[in-house]
Amino acid sequence: MGDRFYTNKINGINESGYRKERFFGDRLGVTLPASFSALSASEAATFFLYEKKPQVVLSDGGQVFFSMSILEQALGTGEVLSAAEGIIRHLRQRYPGQVSKQPIICRNEAIPICRFTLFLPGAVKEGDKNHELFVFSFERKFALGSLSYPAVEKGRWQSCLRFMLESFEWFK
Repeated sequence: MGDRFYTNKINGINESGYRKERFFGDRLGVTLPASFSALSASEAATFFLYEKKPQVVLSDGGQVFFSMSILEQALGTGEVLSAAEGIIRHLRQRYPGQVSKQPIICRNEAIPICRFTLFLPGAVKEGDKNHELFVFSFERKFALGSLSYPAVEKGRWQSCLRFMLESFEWFK
């Protein structure tokens, strides 16, 4: 974890400001910013307006939100890239010009995680937001996550997300 890329003060990432957490019955370990904490059900309902809320919803107490869900749909590790590309195609129809061109593969072949960005200009009262979405296979099921943050903090939070995704550990 001591890569200079993540501890670079220009990006505001300092490794000592992180902690390891486990989710989904202690089977997935993720290193997160220490400032993140779980939102209450009522707080989550304010930010996630659809019926099925993510199973994991965290915030830094401000304008940054992290979420993850394991869906019932099957997804093998070899299908992660095509699943991410499918989501991108769908989002491009709904948000033309606001989705990254192709997903970035963040892990090795054993644990592929693909991420991409959805930019929503002025969609919320706080201003422009980036939503970094990521797809992975967890116990052969489709897993989807997001990190949402003010667009002006793109460099900092993209570095942070890369650090977080590379920290994923699977436990049995």
